[in-house]
Amino acid sequence: MVTIIESYVVTPKEETPKGDFFLSEIDQICRWSPTPSIYIYNNNSNLNVNELLQRMRDSLSEILGAMLIQAESTKSMDEYGDFSPNDDNIKELIPNLDYSQPIEDLPLFLAQVTKFHGGGNAVAIGTAISHPFSDGLSAFHFINSWAKLLGKFRFKPESQRKDQNILS
Repeated sequence: MVTIIESYVVTPKEETPKGDFFLSEIDQICRWSPTPSIYIYNNNSNLNVNELLQRMRDSLSEILGAMLIQAESTKSMDEYGDFSPNDDNIKELIPNLDYSQPIEDLPLFLAQVTKFHGGGNAVAIGTAISHPFSDGLSAFHFINSWAKLLGKFRFKPESQRKDQNILS
């Protein structure tokens, strides 16, 4: 079980561009559901989760506004298994959107940092990115840019899933 500890609304450090933006026809008619991703990291530095969250808030404010959620799991990292996308247990590591809000109030990007039980500094970073905000390639570049802004804080990926059969 995952418990939400705190939520942070991260506002942009500088004024954001105004005006209309192009939105493809498919994004205009499709449901605005977020695209989920999970990144599992074993934090090998001496930063604790609170320091990590502060760095994440600071770096997000450099590139956009967002919702950042701090959470803790009662499960260890090992209890989640191989983090298979078909496993319902991992859904608790991805932030949930409240669809009762008006669509214009829904955040375009949410990130949830979940500390595992007994896992030292290991964390799951679950993201929910609005598809009209970002396609797959743009989301990849966004996450990489965000990680680069974290700069001095080095993460070592805990595992990389190579089994592509899960996608079929």
